[in-house]
Amino acid sequence: MSETAWDDTKPEEEVQENIDQAVEDAKNFDFATLDELKEAFRQ
Repeated sequence: MSETAWDDTKPEEEVQENIDQAVEDAKNFDFATLDELKEAFRQ
């Protein structure tokens, strides 16, 4: 399965905004590691 399949239907700009929001959420929730952020992003 392609890792990028989930964003194929979204404009690239919207995807970037979602990524930026995920980064902000990670800061707000104080993720211990980047791996935790990646795992949360996959779910």
